[in-house]
Amino acid sequence: MLNRIFLLGVCLFVMSGCLPRGETKSLDEVLKIARDRYNDAIVDVEPIGGTREKLADLVSNMNGFIDSAPGDQTRVVAGSVTKHLQELIPQTGYTTRPALGELLKSYRGMSFPEEREGFTTISGPTAGSASQESSEAGNWDLDVAARKLLVARTFTALAQELETTSFRVLPKGAR
Repeated sequence: MLNRIFLLGVCLFVMSGCLPRGETKSLDEVLKIARDRYNDAIVDVEPIGGTREKLADLVSNMNGFIDSAPGDQTRVVAGSVTKHLQELIPQTGYTTRPALGELLKSYRGMSFPEEREGFTTISGPTAGSASQESSEAGNWDLDVAARKLLVARTFTALAQELETTSFRVLPKGAR
C-alpha cells in the first residue's frame, strides 16, 4: 500500500513538473510583443540622417513579407527587406550587427536562391543536402508561421538597436 502511494506521488510530481508554467506564448503573441517593443523604442529616439524613413520602409516590407504568397511574391518582398537591412547594418552598434547579419542571411536566402550555397534558412535544407531543384518554390519557401517568427526576430533585433545605439554609428570616414 505504501509503495502505491509513493509511486502515485512520484508520478504526480513528474507529471506536474513537465507541465507548462505560463511561459508559453502563441506565435501571434510573440510577434505582437516584438512589434510593441519596436514601436515603444522608435518613439523615444532620433536616429541619424534618413534612418527613420528607412526603418519605416523596412517595417512596411516586413509586414508585407508576412502576408506575401509563397513563391515569387515572397522572393520579391524578401529582396526588399534584404536591401533595407543592408543599408541599415553599417549604422548599427557592434553588439546588434551580428544578429542583424544572421537575419539578413535568412531574407537573402529567400530572395536570391542562386546564392544559397553554404547556409540554411530557418526551415530549408543545406545546399549540400538539397537536390538540384532547391531553388524552386517549396523547398525554401517559408510557411506563414516561419515568416512571422523571422519578422518577430527582426523586430526584436531592431528594438534592441533602438534601445542602445539607435543607429547612430557613423560609417568609416563620415563625421
